[in-house]
Amino acid sequence: MSLDPNKLYHLVDVHSGKGLSYEVYASYDYVREVEGAGTPLKFEPVGDGSYRILMTSSHWENSKYLTRSGKNWIYLDTKDNATLWELQRENEGDLTLIWEKGKSRTANWRYYENGSKKWLGTDENTEDIHCPVKRFKIIAAD
Repeated sequence: MSLDPNKLYHLVDVHSGKGLSYEVYASYDYVREVEGAGTPLKFEPVGDGSYRILMTSSHWENSKYLTRSGKNWIYLDTKDNATLWELQRENEGDLTLIWEKGKSRTANWRYYENGSKKWLGTDENTEDIHCPVKRFKIIAAD
């Protein structure tokens, strides 16, 4: 499966079967795990094998791109501020690891639990063994 920039996809956790969406916190939309497939995404190729990832809706019209914060949380921001992501895909999308471009896989995606919610972040600069690296399935949205 190639990632067509004109198509919509869902990223679904391989283990839980839950997708990604967003929720407001401190005047930003932060990405978290939700029931079901979640909010559709677009993968915009940058030309060097990396992607900007666009969430198709948000609370702020111009802030829809998955972006790593200075504290390693993933939130939605403008295209100009968007993080470039690299993917390692196995079995045509059955297992996909995602990390920030240029970080040599030191910024893999993982969940951090807070109460009943799982927020998406990266593992850069953390030794927290309770937050394993996440693998996702990339599923075409209908």
